[in-house]
Amino acid sequence: MKEKTDQKNIVPRIFIGILILILISLIGYVLVTGVPDEEKSTTYEIPYNRLIREMETYVGIIDTIHKENQLGLSSVKITDRVYTVEVGYFDPKTCEMTETLRVETDNIPDYIQSVDHLLTDEELRKMYGNGGLAETTTIFGTWMTNLTCTRGSDQFVISLQRDKMVLSGELSPSTLRAINTWKEKIPELTDSSYKILMWEPMYE
Repeated sequence: MKEKTDQKNIVPRIFIGILILILISLIGYVLVTGVPDEEKSTTYEIPYNRLIREMETYVGIIDTIHKENQLGLSSVKITDRVYTVEVGYFDPKTCEMTETLRVETDNIPDYIQSVDHLLTDEELRKMYGNGGLAETTTIFGTWMTNLTCTRGSDQFVISLQRDKMVLSGELSPSTLRAINTWKEKIPELTDSSYKILMWEPMYE
C-alpha cells in the first residue's frame, strides 16, 4: 500500500522539479540579458539613392533635427563632426590631374572656406597647373554629423552622412515611426531605398 502511495506522489514531484528548473533558467536569463521589452539596442543603415551634393542642403537637414526638433526629442546634441574634401588640380594643356589636396575639419564654416580657397586660389592653380592656371574640381568628400538624441526612454545617435543615415542605440517602434515620418518630408531622403518596415539591423 505504501509502495502505491509513493508511486502516486512521484509524478507531482517530477512536475514540480521541472517547474523549478524552468524558473531557475528564466531567472538566469533575465540576470544575463535583462528584462525583455519592445526596445532593442541595434544599428540601422539607411542609404540614399543620391549623394547629397550641396552643403546648404545638408545643413538644412541637420537643422530640422537640431534646431526645429521635428522629431519631438526631449534632448538633442551634436556630439561629433568630421568633414573632409579632396580637390583635384588638372593641367590645362594635357587635362591630366597633377595634384590633389585634402582638407579635414570639424566645423562647416571652416570646411566651406577651405574648399573655396582650394578651388579659387590663383597661386595654387599656378603651382599645380604646369605653369598655367590649373582647372580645379572637388573629386572626393565625406560629411558626418552625429546627433545624440533622447526621445521618451529611447537614447540613440543619428549619424547623418552624404550618402546614408545610420541609427544606433535604443530605438522603440514609436521612435522608428517618428524618424520615418520625418524622413518622408525631406526630398533628399524621401527617395531613399528603405522604408521603415524594410530597415534591417546591421548588427543582430
